[in-house]
Amino acid sequence: MKTFYIVATPIGNLEDIGMRALRILREVPVIVCERPQHTLKLLNHFGISGKQLVAYTEANRARAIGTVLELMRGKSCAFVVDAGTPGISDPGPELIAAVRDAGVPIEMIPGPNALAAAIALTGERIVDFRFVGFFPYKQKDRMAMLDALQGADSWLIAYEAPHRIEKTIKFLSERYPRYHIVLVSEISKVYEKVLAGTSQELLESFQRNSRLRKGEFVMCVRAKGESQVLSDTH
Repeated sequence: MKTFYIVATPIGNLEDIGMRALRILREVPVIVCERPQHTLKLLNHFGISGKQLVAYTEANRARAIGTVLELMRGKSCAFVVDAGTPGISDPGPELIAAVRDAGVPIEMIPGPNALAAAIALTGERIVDFRFVGFFPYKQKDRMAMLDALQGADSWLIAYEAPHRIEKTIKFLSERYPRYHIVLVSEISKVYEKVLAGTSQELLESFQRNSRLRKGEFVMCVRAKGESQVLSDTH
């Protein structure tokens, strides 16, 4: 019977890909991916060619799910997203559910994940946390999440885009000036960095150095505890 493989891909350095992931990508005839041009760069780097690439995004998922199920009548498929593990703040859960409902065997090929890597890099003992994917756009949604941290020994963890990070930190400095924040970005890349402090300290750092805004961010926020000294690994 044909198999649907969920394959984690590098979030930074291409050398982080697993040997099993490479074997599966070489073996399957079809690769379902977020952006074919992006996935081609990964495949070309490892000398993998001759694959049928099927684009799967939030915009085309209704049509693409049918296409994938039809292809799987005779072919095994691998499913990748642009970076990291499929289904975590990326297109994917509906496709995986549809494949499972169709009775197709599914295998997970684990690997890089920005959330787990960021938690390790913080140097904090993060046991109790709520992961919300990308930080909400709406202020009322943000405040509901952040207000819930008050009086709790827990963390809120969210992804944030480079073009929004300074605005988000400014919002935090105005509303939650004593919250402790750890920012991790450029994970597994040359300029991997960790910034820690109060929102006001971080905002001042961004204003002094615009280069700190580069890269996708994992933002870890905690209400309790004294702020640590601002730090940067580079």
